[in-house]
Amino acid sequence: MMELTPGIPPVERARRAVLNWIAEHGVQPGELLPAQSQLAHALRSSATTVQKALAQLAVENIVERQRGRGTILLRQPPTFGRSAAKSAGAETDTTLRGGIVYFGERLDRKVMPVHALVVQGAERRLRALLDNNVRMVRCRDASDLYRELHSDLLDGAVLLHDYKGSDTVSPEVAQIAYRMEMPVVHIFLSLPDTPALPRVVCVDNWAIGCLAAGAFIEAGHRRLMIAASGEWHLFEQQRVEAFRWMVGSRAEYKLVRGGNDWDACGEAAFRQWYSLAPESRPTGVYCMNDEMARGFVGQALAAGIRLPNDVSVLGVDNAFQHGINESVPLSTIDPMFHRVGESAAELLAKALTEPGSDPMMIRITPKLFIRQTGPIPLQ
Repeated sequence: MMELTPGIPPVERARRAVLNWIAEHGVQPGELLPAQSQLAHALRSSATTVQKALAQLAVENIVERQRGRGTILLRQPPTFGRSAAKSAGAETDTTLRGGIVYFGERLDRKVMPVHALVVQGAERRLRALLDNNVRMVRCRDASDLYRELHSDLLDGAVLLHDYKGSDTVSPEVAQIAYRMEMPVVHIFLSLPDTPALPRVVCVDNWAIGCLAAGAFIEAGHRRLMIAASGEWHLFEQQRVEAFRWMVGSRAEYKLVRGGNDWDACGEAAFRQWYSLAPESRPTGVYCMNDEMARGFVGQALAAGIRLPNDVSVLGVDNAFQHGINESVPLSTIDPMFHRVGESAAELLAKALTEPGSDPMMIRITPKLFIRQTGPIPLQ
C-alpha cells in the first residue's frame, strides 16, 4: 500500500499518489485505471478524495472518465527528466537548468521597461550562477505555463507575474505554483493578496510610499498632492496607503486620479493643481511613476512654472536611466528592479543547490534620487 505525503491538502496528496501509482504500475495511455474504490483502498485514502483527485487529473487531460467504463489514462503524466531517469535507474545529468518565465496578459504588447529590467537582472545573475544553463520563456495563460513548467527542460524557474486587468493570481496559476515539485521563485511588482507562496521576491511599495512622504516632510512641505491613475492599480494603492500613513497629521494632501495613460494622468493632475489659487497650491506633488511625473512637469514648464521653486515633483521608477525621455532630470525613487531580478535568481540557485532550504519572502529596498525637480527645503 502507498502512503500519502503529509503536509499538503488531501486532494493534492491523492492526486500525486494517483500519478505515482500510474508510474509504478506502468499504466499505458488507453488503459483503464482500477475502480475508484479499489484505488482509494490502495492509496489509503477516501473514495471521495480520490474522486476529486481524478476529476482534477481529467481537467489536466491526463485521464478521461467515461460513464459505464471507468477512468482511462489519456497520456503519460508529465515528469521531469531528472526524476524520470532516476526512477528508471539511469544515470542522470547533474547540470542544473534554470528558467526565467515571463507570464501575463501583456504579451500582445511590447514588454514594459520595468519588466525588462527585472528579466535582465534575473537572466544575468542566473546565467552566472548556473553556468549559462538558462531558458527564457514567455507564457500567455495558465495552459502555456503548465506545459512549460512540465516540459522536462527545467529544474527550477523564476516566474515574473504581469497582470493587466487585475493584480491577483488566478486560481489556475496558484494551483500550478503549489503543485510544482521543482522550486519556483515568484516575482511580483505589487504583492497580491494571495495565499503564501514558498519563495517570493517583490517590490516594496510600502517603503516607496514612506520614502516619498519622508522626502517632502523633511523638506518642510505641508501641502501635498498625490497623482494616481484611474485604474487604481494595486501598487498605487500600496504606495498611497504608505504615503498617507507616513504623512499622518504633519501635512494636508489631495489625491488626484486621472485616466489610464500615465502621461495624461500627470497632465490632468497639473490642471487641477493650476486651477487652485496660488497661495493654496500644493508645494509638492508625488506621482505614481516617472511617466506621470513627466506629464506634470511638461505642462508646468509650458505654463511658466518654476521647478522646484514653485512646486517640487517626485516620481517613481528612475526611468530616465532606462529610456524614458524627460525635459528636466526628475527626482525619483528607484524600486531597484534589476535587484528584484537578481535576488530571485539567487533565491532559485539556493533552492536548487540546497534542497529543503527554508521558504523565503524578499522585499527589495528602494532608493531615493533627488535631482532638479526637488523636493527642496522650503524657506
